[in-house]
Amino acid sequence: KEKDVGAILMGKGRNGKLLAILQLRAGRNKKKGEPQTYPGACEISIHAKLKKGEDFFEGLKREVEEKFGKEMACIIQKMHDENQLIELVNDKQNITYGAVVGERIIRTLLIKPQSPEFAGFRLIRHDEVDKIVNVETLSERIGPIEPETVAMFRNEKTVVERAFQKFG
Repeated sequence: KEKDVGAILMGKGRNGKLLAILQLRAGRNKKKGEPQTYPGACEISIHAKLKKGEDFFEGLKREVEEKFGKEMACIIQKMHDENQLIELVNDKQNITYGAVVGERIIRTLLIKPQSPEFAGFRLIRHDEVDKIVNVETLSERIGPIEPETVAMFRNEKTVVERAFQKFG
């Protein structure tokens, strides 16, 4: 079975309240070169399949560098070295980290240009987690129809809940 790694990044809003930084699923899957399932649904901030021989953190850092550049990968490395990346899930096949990041990192993520393979990010408050819809109840081809709908896979919603509990 393939192993996965991910991270849910959290930041503070203007009012000082914690926000989860969710990545929107794009219309195309760059690695497979085909339409993405559930376009417009949300995922945790960063997600990757491990390559052969790669450990979990190496996979996370590689994905960050591929998507957001070397500077962001260095920031993630520093957070890891300073124990600011906390394991929220570790079931041997999947590790998902969580961290609270500063305004500079949030800005860096939010200004990344959208493309057919990258749809951007969505910030949600703690009180919005209960309203997250199970993505598997939607059309795989279309995804959420209403722009205000936040839809996620159940296991990723659980990670978001854990992150708010841990960092809130």
